[in-house]
Amino acid sequence: MKIAGMITVFIFCSLCGAAMGGAVKRRNEILHEFLDLFDFFIYNLKNFGLPTERIFAMYDNGAILEESGFLSRLAASGREGGVYRNTWVETADFFIAENAHFNSMTDTEAEIVKGFGRNLGNSDAARQIEICESFRAKMSDYLDAKSADFKDRIKIYRAGGALCGLFLCLLFF
Repeated sequence: MKIAGMITVFIFCSLCGAAMGGAVKRRNEILHEFLDLFDFFIYNLKNFGLPTERIFAMYDNGAILEESGFLSRLAASGREGGVYRNTWVETADFFIAENAHFNSMTDTEAEIVKGFGRNLGNSDAARQIEICESFRAKMSDYLDAKSADFKDRIKIYRAGGALCGLFLCLLFF
């Protein structure tokens, strides 16, 4: 019975560490999907001058963005009376607050994401491209700087969970 308890505690702690590591990995994947969306958006605006909501409707590389409903909500916002209604920031705020995929984002990450779309539809295409490219560069620089940190955190959480389980087994049994 004692051994079964030790194994249960060890497995539970290891799974908690793996879950925390998985959350960091998921956050990294979301940020990379946003970077990919930024690239896609800039490319289509620059080369084809497509309307914003059409670009969002066309994008299909973001499994997490699509699965969460983020893109479909943006694409559906569309035009009211012929004028594009930009819902990027309110959509981002909603998903960051309410969606389990997004609520682990840091304030810096959220500001980059919101900043990218804040001025969509508010100026001419050249100015929009300029703004979008600056936020794309910010996201790229941020991910480059955090890449090693994400990998280290995943390892630390997984190893920490296993070590915590081992320590508790030794302490209590």
